[in-house]
Amino acid sequence: MPGNHTLANPLYNKHLVCLISGIIIGSFLRQQSYHFPLHSS
Repeated sequence: MPGNHTLANPLYNKHLVCLISGIIIGSFLRQQSYHFPLHSS
């Protein structure tokens, strides 16, 4: 399986970046929601 072909595909690259950033933001928000409800409530 040629890795260059998938990386050269802009649609796949865009989807991968969106997926990775979504996971990072999701985990970040999940960490924040663990800490903040204790202080706000």
